[in-house]
Amino acid sequence: MTRIFLFAAPLLGVCAGAATPEWIVRSNQNSQIVLDVQARFGPEGAAALGLNGYDDKVIDLGPRFVERRVEAYTSVLTELHKRLAAETDPRVKQDLEITIRAIQLTISGLELDRK
Repeated sequence: MTRIFLFAAPLLGVCAGAATPEWIVRSNQNSQIVLDVQARFGPEGAAALGLNGYDDKVIDLGPRFVERRVEAYTSVLTELHKRLAAETDPRVKQDLEITIRAIQLTISGLELDRK
């Protein structure tokens, strides 16, 4: 099973005590929508990363598991492309480009797994 997990440390408050720059906040918000999908389909991994609300959940291997994941990631990909088009900060744009490419690779991997 192909999985990507974005580095979640900034989301988990590792930078405590220092003001987080605004561009990092925006970048983290972009990453959060990916983490939400990852957590929905891999709650055990999300719990291991320390994301809240997933300790009592298990993976749902019900019908159309791969198709549902591809649909969810495709939806996120559409949203991230919209955000990329509107973004002006080159650092956030770079993060978005990296995240978009990772999701594209994840979708390709899922489609190969299905075949």
